[in-house]
Amino acid sequence: MYLDISWQGMPPSDESITVMWKKMVFSTLPTTLEEHAFIKTLREVYSSPENVFFAQFKAADDPVFSWYASRNRLSEIGFLEKFLQSPAINRNASGALTYSSPIAPQFEFISGFCLDGFLATELFWGGCGRSFAGNASTAKKLGEGFCEALAGDRFEEITVYRSREAWSEWFQDYGADTTYVILDRRTGIFSLLLLTDSA
Repeated sequence: MYLDISWQGMPPSDESITVMWKKMVFSTLPTTLEEHAFIKTLREVYSSPENVFFAQFKAADDPVFSWYASRNRLSEIGFLEKFLQSPAINRNASGALTYSSPIAPQFEFISGFCLDGFLATELFWGGCGRSFAGNASTAKKLGEGFCEALAGDRFEEITVYRSREAWSEWFQDYGADTTYVILDRRTGIFSLLLLTDSA
């Protein structure tokens, strides 16, 4: 969906970007990945299962959005902040994920080739009061299995952003706040994984 790049023509104008955001809608997708062994085990190492949130979404088809998504340049048009403010995310969390950050949270880009390792690390060290019962190898295999379920072996086709900042009051602001936004550029599916905890 966001893999075909046309190098002809100029970037979209500021006006067209503004118009795009005014009409952009993100829709929640049905998913079975919430029942994946990685997510289930992750919920066991946090003080409450509700401290782990996972859902998948898709953006409305728009040429301006596609122009930036296909080039891994969504951050240039404020995508992450706009996405996190989407009503679809808050509805999916029964109103618990209202965006409340006074400033845009800072995200770092992570290579899709490394995602399984980052997820395994989250699992292995667990939340503030619990830890993973298995060894590092088991955590890595669970992380690998989840990435396989997300996008197979198409590591080069996923874009990953991570933040350690609390952008909603859902986060407990105790040092365990983490947001992963994972875009599969072939399918156009955005996966959102949120973690929080307290002692």
